Amino acid sequence: MNCANTRTVSLIIAALLLLSGCSSNATDTDAADAEPTSTTATVAESSTSSNATATASGLSAVRAQTIPMATATAVAQATATRAQPTSTSAPPTATNTPVPPTATAVPPTETPVPPSPTPVPPTATPRPVNPGEEAQVVRVIDGDTVDVFVGGTQYRIRIIGVDTPETKDPNSPVMCYGAEATAFTQDMVNRANGRVFLEKDVSETDRYDRLLRYVWLAHPDGNRMLNYELVAHGYAQVSTYPPDVKYTDLFLDAQSTARNENRGLWGACGGFGIPVTPPTPTPAPVAPQPTAPPSGGNCDPSYPGVCIPPYSQVGDLDCGDIPFRRFTVVPPDPHRFDGDGDGVGCES
Repeated sequence: MNCANTRTVSLIIAALLLLSGCSSNATDTDAADAEPTSTTATVAESSTSSNATATASGLSAVRAQTIPMATATAVAQATATRAQPTSTSAPPTATNTPVPPTATAVPPTETPVPPSPTPVPPTATPRPVNPGEEAQVVRVIDGDTVDVFVGGTQYRIRIIGVDTPETKDPNSPVMCYGAEATAFTQDMVNRANGRVFLEKDVSETDRYDRLLRYVWLAHPDGNRMLNYELVAHGYAQVSTYPPDVKYTDLFLDAQSTARNENRGLWGACGGFGIPVTPPTPTPAPVAPQPTAPPSGGNCDPSYPGVCIPPYSQVGDLDCGDIPFRRFTVVPPDPHRFDGDGDGVGCES
């Protein structure tokens, strides 16, 4: 309790005590003065009333001063109490923590378009940058050799980078699938109406003076390289000789696919260079030989297997004069039945 409140309470207590004392004095005076005369009583009453009135007026003044003071003090205390902040301070309304973004950043609009999941396959035969010199095929020799006219002059072309089974080499047997390779080349040339383009690699000719070229065919559906088509369909194997190796990788890929899928000679022959086994000829039936007559003085000793009269008895005989064929002849052969001297008479 502060000093102002203490003084207020002290004043109230003093006023109450004063009022209580005045009341007691009034009572005692009334009792003692009951016997005086009425004039005295009147004077006393008058005096008492005046005292009481004065006392009451003083008390009222004290109260009038005290109550507002107490009220003001209480109001001031209540106001001060409300104005004081609470023990727990409110958290600040703003912090230094950055606010996270509420939306995902938009990617740039110029993002490169990814490639298509399935790449476009290349064409079956690569297109030449320069198809080369135009020519006209006049003859297909075999699967990898053709004759052409270029500018009015005929040349033999060896289709390079590949090798088809042999069919014309006098020093090699005919190989399995050689005839089929020749037919394929002929068909490819026919589809181009014999019109071709010759592409040179590095070398000009081989030791046989043949032009070494890649041969491009002008088909209705586009150009086709004959070298590549022979390998891709199983009619040839890859056979390259440096420095002419421009398309070697392409040819090897085509050969691997053809071999794995048993195309052409890889399925029909089991491999490249397999000789074609010629059929075994059936021997001609041999006419039975007539039984030789007993030997004696009427048989010429130059023909021991048969009995032919000696020249001295019948003169000169021809093969048409006797029934024997392919008989043994020993010198001197007076009838000259063994015309080629191989020891066999009348062979035909």
